Amino acid sequence: MGLTTLVATVHATWIALGAVFSYLSDPAKVPDGGLSRVLVVGLMESTRPGSLGGLLLALACLLSAVGILRAGRAPSGGGGALRGEARDAHA
Repeated sequence: MGLTTLVATVHATWIALGAVFSYLSDPAKVPDGGLSRVLVVGLMESTRPGSLGGLLLALACLLSAVGILRAGRAPSGGGGALRGEARDAHA
C-alpha cells in the first residue's frame, strides 16, 4: 500500500506539472510579463500532491509501527483474534 501511495503521489505531481507547463505554453493565457510569476505559483501548487502523499505515507508508517508494537506485546497463549475464532469453530 505504501508503494501504491508513493506511485500515485508521484503521478499526481507529474500531472500537476504538466498542467502548469501546458498553461504556460499558450501565449494568449499568459503575457510575457507574468510568465515567471505564473510559473512560480504553478510550481508551488504542483507540490500539493506530494505534501498530501507524504502525510498519508507518514500516517501509514506510524499506524504500522503501532500495530507491530501491539502485536509484539500480545499474550502468546491467546494467539490473536483470527486464531481464537478458528479455535472456537473447532471446539
